[in-house]
Amino acid sequence: MDFFQYIQPTREEREQGDAQKVELYKCSTCLSQYRFPRFNAPLKLLETRQGRCGEAANLFTCLSRSLSFQSRYIYD
Repeated sequence: MDFFQYIQPTREEREQGDAQKVELYKCSTCLSQYRFPRFNAPLKLLETRQGRCGEAANLFTCLSRSLSFQSRYIYD
């Protein structure tokens, strides 16, 4: 699968997972497509168990704060 384009999230993806964008991947062999919503809501991230470094940073910050550690999210 190769990255194809960014698309707008569905209403459900925005409301339930606070998704701001969706990455669309396309297979060059069979032309199937795969949507990868970039969720920000911690509960949705725990539910889907998918993501990259940005999603992991969101979860780590949330879990650190829940344990009363001083933490902040740094966006680079």
